[in-house]
Amino acid sequence: MMGIVQAAVAAWALGMGLAPATPAPLPVAPSEVTVGVAAGKAVRVNVAAPPLGSRPKEWPLLRIGSAKYEHPAGQPAIVTLEGSIQTAAKVDYRITVTLLAEGGKEVAATSTVEHVQHMDLGRVLTEIRTWKLDFGKGGDLDRVKALRIQVFRLGSDAAHSGSDSLTRK
Repeated sequence: MMGIVQAAVAAWALGMGLAPATPAPLPVAPSEVTVGVAAGKAVRVNVAAPPLGSRPKEWPLLRIGSAKYEHPAGQPAIVTLEGSIQTAAKVDYRITVTLLAEGGKEVAATSTVEHVQHMDLGRVLTEIRTWKLDFGKGGDLDRVKALRIQVFRLGSDAAHSGSDSLTRK
């Protein structure tokens, strides 16, 4: 079954121009990554939700493959994340993006919740996702040099509102 999932993710990544022509086994991705950014340019990232399942069959149900920071003059700062989810279990994840200035100083942070629904169709389905996180206007948003992307699994007691949150530093 893992071969099907790897093939589906590799096919998606190849179509997005993010993967080599020869699919390789997916490495275990961290659930947090910090990458340098330039406004308007997508960067490749490899961040995944903490693995779900039991050894030796553990896999992340949410992966993020690219991030793009945009802040046109007079417009809100937006981070667009592209990735995928797998429908192997019902689980909620919080995706948090922190904007960083020179020296790693936090400028702003926002998050969103992804509700993964379990679909039992005899196989695990992979769905492509795009998340747009709005950081608003003002502050030090012009000085952003890097993004920190984190993915957390929410517990059963977590709020299921799906609302976004924004923090200014």
